[in-house]
Amino acid sequence: MKLLYNTRKRELKKEALQKEKLQVERYMQRIYHEFGIEIKYINWISLSEDDAKNLYTFYKQKRK
Repeated sequence: MKLLYNTRKRELKKEALQKEKLQVERYMQRIYHEFGIEIKYINWISLSEDDAKNLYTFYKQKRK
């Protein structure tokens, strides 16, 4: 029973990480399309969703 719980727990964690990675990728695409700034994948792979959102709002405010 514990093995099933641990397996499910790992699957949920993996799904959450994939969702967060997808959100970060979307923010990076928005930065590229709206501001013309390309950030290499190697530089944003370790960003969290909040970091990516803050980076986007930074460039948005800087543009004004």
